[in-house]
Amino acid sequence: MKHILTYLAIGFLITSCSVSKNITVSTPAVKQPVEQNTSTGEMQTTETLVLSATVSPEIDQARITLENADKLVEISVFPFENARLLAWLPGSDSLAVASMNSIRIVDARDFSTIKEYKSPDDSALLDFNAASQRAIFSSDRQNLSIRDLTGREKKKITLTSGFGSATFNPDGSRVWVSSLEEFKAVAYDIQSGMEVSSCGGFETAAPVYTVFPSPAGKWLVWMARASIQLNDLENCRMTAHIGHEDFIISHAFNSDESILATSAGGTVDGKFQPLIFLWDATYGSLLRNIILNEAPARSLAFSAGDDLLVSAGNGLFVWDSDFGRQVKELAPQDQQYSIATFSKNGRYLAAATETDVHLFAIKP
Repeated sequence: MKHILTYLAIGFLITSCSVSKNITVSTPAVKQPVEQNTSTGEMQTTETLVLSATVSPEIDQARITLENADKLVEISVFPFENARLLAWLPGSDSLAVASMNSIRIVDARDFSTIKEYKSPDDSALLDFNAASQRAIFSSDRQNLSIRDLTGREKKKITLTSGFGSATFNPDGSRVWVSSLEEFKAVAYDIQSGMEVSSCGGFETAAPVYTVFPSPAGKWLVWMARASIQLNDLENCRMTAHIGHEDFIISHAFNSDESILATSAGGTVDGKFQPLIFLWDATYGSLLRNIILNEAPARSLAFSAGDDLLVSAGNGLFVWDSDFGRQVKELAPQDQQYSIATFSKNGRYLAAATETDVHLFAIKP
């Protein structure tokens, strides 16, 4: 079993490093042209689709909580292949769905397409920041192209050496990259393109590692194979170093980033099995674990109120984050999900398979 889990983990890491109710459309989609940037030629903006849809009168959708999570149901689904990122735009019901070379913004209330962008060349999408609505693209792992949602290049940052990962900080004002020459994270200001900060101190025997700011900006997170190290993002002070028996497949922080959830293989009662671990992020102490079936979760996410944790992978499950009790099975183990996330307003849960994006909410 241990070898099976390890092989699954290796396959997932290689892949990630390369990264009910139907809506009736009553009128055809109206195409509105969006100005394209012809000066760079690197990324084109497709036409914006304004969909006229027949929907029920808007209902004040309930927040998803531990008390009502058993009433979660699928309310809609739309096709989107190989989604590798789901991000909710702040203060709205808009969801960004991204693949390796495209980003689509949809209205979660009816899944109508608001905007869609595709890169016509061989550039790969490295990250998208919902707060600034900007994306990082690269075609050579040495130059970073920062683009906004019109497709215009806002800044091009040329690095002195190759990098492994590139990730926005929470407000999108900086990009953190992992150096391939040394164990070092470097931050670049996206307005000036200049280096403004750096952090080191991480050590690993692994040939590949990633480093990125946590979603709320409390930690700088280093990850390599079975280890996670957390540094204080403000001053680079190292805090917790958390080891696992097997490769880490996924992770998530709660809202104040005091708790870190990870998924990997581990031993409980003398048996090696897929698990979710919940850790004290400051001290690295284990709080509790949740036993999964068949394989570790490919994606984890806390709810807006932190009382729920969703796991996506072999099936889609919602858990009581305090006690590890399964609250709801949204999809059985024979259905493969790659990523899941709760909306910031707590009303929706979005999850993706290889071919579709599914939306769940509390049944009225």
